[in-house]
Amino acid sequence: MVELKLLAHAIASCSHQKDLSIDSVTRYLDTYEYLMESNHISWHILYHAGMRISSKNNGWRELPVTINNVTLLPVEFVDRQIELLVENQFDLTPEEFFIHFEDIHPYNDGNGRVGEILFYRRTGTWDVPSMRELQWNYISSP
Repeated sequence: MVELKLLAHAIASCSHQKDLSIDSVTRYLDTYEYLMESNHISWHILYHAGMRISSKNNGWRELPVTINNVTLLPVEFVDRQIELLVENQFDLTPEEFFIHFEDIHPYNDGNGRVGEILFYRRTGTWDVPSMRELQWNYISSP
């Protein structure tokens, strides 16, 4: 039953990315297995997760990213921010970890898919809240 739910989620996630190819779904499932088999998330594991999830990835992104007219973290800081994220992973809630990972936006492609697998890894649920909900809760919490 768990495998069927995982496959359904992989298909839904790849559909959201407008790529329902067998390669895309297989890469999602491979990345899931890769991220679930490790004891803790390391810089190395995150680096290679990006290469597994998308055929477009070859490590950290090398170009600036702008989403909704907001330029995200400059590429020269991605490596160090990932180091800090993994160093502090056990001090962060799953939601905080997810927000920081998505804000770093380390890959050219696959950030959301890797992020949701990481969220599942910490919570056991695929119900990843929207970034807007997470950021609002994070900002407004005491």
